[in-house]
Amino acid sequence: MRNEKLTFNGLIMALIIFSALAFLFTVKLTGMADRTAINVYSKIDGTEDLAIRYSNLEPDGIYKGSENNNELLVEGTFGYDWGCVVEGDYLYVNEYRTSNLGVLISKLVKINLKTLEKQTLYNNTVLRGKCASGELVATSDYLLPANKPETNRFCKLYNLTAASSSSEREMVLYINPENGEIVFNTPQSPGIKESFEERYLERTLEEVMK
Repeated sequence: MRNEKLTFNGLIMALIIFSALAFLFTVKLTGMADRTAINVYSKIDGTEDLAIRYSNLEPDGIYKGSENNNELLVEGTFGYDWGCVVEGDYLYVNEYRTSNLGVLISKLVKINLKTLEKQTLYNNTVLRGKCASGELVATSDYLLPANKPETNRFCKLYNLTAASSSSEREMVLYINPENGEIVFNTPQSPGIKESFEERYLERTLEEVMK
């Protein structure tokens, strides 16, 4: 009886491993099959000639120059618009990567625009913009909308794992743009009538702290 149980457990484990390998193989084939040209070149507000490129023809990253005449400064998949803020000589920006299981992961990084040195500030964190008093506003332990548990169960597993390593979920962080340090944090209020922008971005830090 014990041997039968061990054999059954081994079969279950083999099926799990096989399913994971099949999923990875499918993802790789899908990526190889999609040969549609993608080349998005988005100017970074607050700079003269910097842009963020998303492309399957050239490396993703931060470029200097025009769309047709440029050079790659920092390679990586970065956010733009609300996920990209310039403060003096520094760029605060979301950097994304996709795990082998198809989970999109974000971290907040700080890039020195003079030396091009990149520093990771906070993992599993998404920059959302600036509040009315000038502090950067980010959300930590945030499951990105691109991660869809209903179509990829590995996203649900990742979310549960992230939750088990954090005492609080979806914290709103207020960050000093001069040094990148957190000056205030608060749990994101569930079920509020205001949008995230109205609640956290259109108010000053002092108003949020009341």
